[in-house]
Amino acid sequence: MHTDNSSHLKEAIRHTEEAVRAIDAKTIAQHVEEAKKHATAAQSEKPEDDYIQEGLECLDDALQESQDDEADSARKAVDEALDKFYQAEQAAK
Repeated sequence: MHTDNSSHLKEAIRHTEEAVRAIDAKTIAQHVEEAKKHATAAQSEKPEDDYIQEGLECLDDALQESQDDEADSARKAVDEALDKFYQAEQAAK
């Protein structure tokens, strides 16, 4: 069964957008975890996509910042991830 890569990317974007809007570090971390699951699935289906890889790296940074209770720094890293995922989405069109 073929899974639509774009649906995983869309879900990663949706959760990343939620993380940007989150108020506290704990909520950011929850959305980042969900975004990472979908971004990882998208990347496994399209491993040559550097934007997804770079977005995942930003999510890792965001997760670390949120675990350190640094909501502003985490949000900045999430915002960078979101830019990468938007670029991946545009490149796929």
